Amino acid sequence: MDETQKIPHQNAKQRVIIIHGSAISPGIINRHWYKWLQTELSKLDIDALAPAMPDEREAKDSIWIPYLINNLNVKENDILVGHSSGAMAILRLCEQMKIKGLILVSAGYDKNDKNQLYNWNKK
Repeated sequence: MDETQKIPHQNAKQRVIIIHGSAISPGIINRHWYKWLQTELSKLDIDALAPAMPDEREAKDSIWIPYLINNLNVKENDILVGHSSGAMAILRLCEQMKIKGLILVSAGYDKNDKNQLYNWNKK
């Protein structure tokens, strides 16, 4: 997906966004459980997205958080599923905004972030 492309938010359906971990290429997304979950949710008439995130090797908050807000158009009614560093990005996003729900799968840990506690009350 082009970084400048914005994913529209459709209000009619529940929307679930699946955020992959770092070091995941677009080809792997289509062979991993992300695609399976997206397919199963779509069968339930849920608008499910499994986008390729930019900077997939580093998964920097400074890139991923603005991308979630500005390009994927995350809103309060969305449910986010995050795997590994995708889970960490969702937790950082929740410092800035409320979402309807989150599911964390094998949430990552960055030893360099040990002094950066999450602050969900600062929004």
